[in-house]
Amino acid sequence: MTRILIIFSLIIFSLACANSPKQIHYYKLSSAKTLPVAQQSKKTPQEMTRPLVILKSVELANYLRRQGLMMETSAHQLQISNRNQWAEDLEGAVTRLMLNGLSAQLTEYRFEDNDRLNGDKETYQLKISLEQFHIGRDSQTITTGHFWLYDHQGKILAKQGYSLNRSLKEDGYDHAVDQLEKSLQELVDLIAMEIAKF
Repeated sequence: MTRILIIFSLIIFSLACANSPKQIHYYKLSSAKTLPVAQQSKKTPQEMTRPLVILKSVELANYLRRQGLMMETSAHQLQISNRNQWAEDLEGAVTRLMLNGLSAQLTEYRFEDNDRLNGDKETYQLKISLEQFHIGRDSQTITTGHFWLYDHQGKILAKQGYSLNRSLKEDGYDHAVDQLEKSLQELVDLIAMEIAKF
């Protein structure tokens, strides 16, 4: 009888261990060093005379609107991780990273995140689409999309596609998220070069 009780206890213990919840890992894009640059605080009169660039939107492909990180498993298939997730809304994180990066690089401009047009000739609009933003199957991260720069009347000043793939030299989601963030920093550089032409 004790033998049956011991076996029964071991079975229940092993089932309890097998059914224990898996730990979820949360990842954020913006590292501490990029956060405080473009905070919406009161602007000085001198800052208000700088040309304004309004980040109208960062549009994500529908599949990127999920919380789980994406990994490409074949040419036509993506796997959504249940245990490795974004800590915040990806659209908001990318928007903040873009605003902070552009504000740091182009101090002669003001950058804001809203949809208003004030008709001022010194106002530009920036629109960014993020069509792919995931871990590739060939040990790389994949970041692709387009961006548009408009003048105050809505006329396109610049339109450019981008494909920013980065090699993964280490295993793990930590390294992959770091490389995805670096690809967005490269995108900031591309956009800054276009804005600086006007």
